[in-house]
Amino acid sequence: MTIQELYRQAQQATDPAQAIALYEQIIAQDHQSSEAYNNIGELYGTLGQLAKAMPYFLKAIEINPMMAVYYSNLALVFQCQGNIEEAIDNYTKSIAIQPSWSAFNNRATLYNYRNQFDKAVDDCTAALKLRGQEGDVCTKAHLLATRAKAYIGKGQYRKALNDLNTGMALNPSDDIIGFYDKGLLSCQLKLGITPCQAGGCK
Repeated sequence: MTIQELYRQAQQATDPAQAIALYEQIIAQDHQSSEAYNNIGELYGTLGQLAKAMPYFLKAIEINPMMAVYYSNLALVFQCQGNIEEAIDNYTKSIAIQPSWSAFNNRATLYNYRNQFDKAVDDCTAALKLRGQEGDVCTKAHLLATRAKAYIGKGQYRKALNDLNTGMALNPSDDIIGFYDKGLLSCQLKLGITPCQAGGCK
């Protein structure tokens, strides 16, 4: 099969192992196919096999060091492995090539983990200024939640409360609704606002 046919079959494959085998055939024909290496890494990532994913992302970067998504994928592996420094470094490289909401949010999450709240706020604020990306409402809600956590860490509860309320209004069925509930209550208590004053009483 031609490389084009292999790509088509790999993209249509429902079995990750089959898709990986097809991408390996592409690499056998084209050793410089960074896309094939990256796609194999992503497939191993979905299977939870991070140790197998990493060398494929590294090879993709070696072949094409100007693809932001390759660095973000590698950063996510480091993040899952608990290697925060390497994860931040690779998100930084990704953002330098092509700023994205996900890379900013993921790096901000790591800054929050390290109590570097000013940097987390800066990342979320920069990401919220980006336009024209898919997943607008959901991603913006996540960014607001991440920034709210940073504001809570800084003791700026009024700003945190505003972000949490805005995020909840944008996406009330979000999968981080538990964080919204906890964050809202925390901020209200810090500000001396009772649930009734906040509109929570019927």
